[in-house]
Amino acid sequence: MTKLDDAFMIEYSSVLDFDTMSLIMKTGYTRIPVYENERTNIVALLNIKDLAFIDPDDRTPLHTVCKFYNHPINFIFEDTRLDIMLEEFKKGLILQLLLHGKHKDKTYVIRVTVIYITFWQQLHNAYL
Repeated sequence: MTKLDDAFMIEYSSVLDFDTMSLIMKTGYTRIPVYENERTNIVALLNIKDLAFIDPDDRTPLHTVCKFYNHPINFIFEDTRLDIMLEEFKKGLILQLLLHGKHKDKTYVIRVTVIYITFWQQLHNAYL
């Protein structure tokens, strides 16, 4: 669990220049939440692969890339049971969940990435 203040996020109004893209690459994350105005307002999800054809010299606005790829953001509530989340993963529609929760008056964001889907597909393929 990462405090929302400590999570690597990028502002929706950012420009994808050399400095911004270098910072993104250095983090090592493959999916980065994109927020607008306040860090609690996550409006998009940037996949690192989305930057493959972006030239830093073009200074492309991040919102252009986010609108083009339009990756779905799936939010869950902090009281959502694990079995319900796993059922959503099994449907194959969700690859990542963002959980917003509060604990002791601090806001957190949790990324639940799908290792489960890969395991499920390998198991399915092995026995069919």
